[in-house]
Amino acid sequence: MNIERESFFLTQALVRGHVSPVEADAMRRVVPVDRDVFDDIALRLTVAPLDEGTWETASGPFLEYGRYLRTDAWRQPPLVPPEVTGAVFAAATGYRQWRPGEPRLEGHGSTAVHQVEVLTNLIQKLAGSAYNDLHQAARRVYSQVMASRIRDGFVHPVIGARVWALIDAPPPHASEDERAIQTVAELSRTWTTTTGRHQRRDLESSIAQLALQVAW
Repeated sequence: MNIERESFFLTQALVRGHVSPVEADAMRRVVPVDRDVFDDIALRLTVAPLDEGTWETASGPFLEYGRYLRTDAWRQPPLVPPEVTGAVFAAATGYRQWRPGEPRLEGHGSTAVHQVEVLTNLIQKLAGSAYNDLHQAARRVYSQVMASRIRDGFVHPVIGARVWALIDAPPPHASEDERAIQTVAELSRTWTTTTGRHQRRDLESSIAQLALQVAW
């Protein structure tokens, strides 16, 4: 689960014949590097709760990002709400390396228990009070990141939808924003089998509208 998936799906669309080289070039987006870094960190937070990997995927990069936050080089990531970066900043302030004698989380490399506590609290803070279950909170954060990238024009709607739909289908009685995962998956699949330019634009517009509802 990381930003590099966007390049993968764009390449896949080209080599599978869904778009021409010219169309693929037009689907590329120029993204501020610090926004990519922020979004990548946020996606990494969700890997372990979504059973896609271990906490080590997030623990080391988050430690490094915390150091970056405290330098003069850091700036507010473009178009990310201040309350979102504020939550990350607060979590990074209390985040530190494992020290000899401190408990580690079994099966998660060198990740310390106290690090997981910080990351877990951050996920639930970003997701909001309505998401008490960690798995659902991680799904919410993942969706918010991808929806925001689509809304802000930092990824083509269809490419963003493909990455967004990588997480599992919504559970029964899912909230409206969770059901959006299934909807964007269906819209992106329809887009790949549709050749009409106007039809594709309508599908892209539908994805963008869903993204507006879920974004930060």
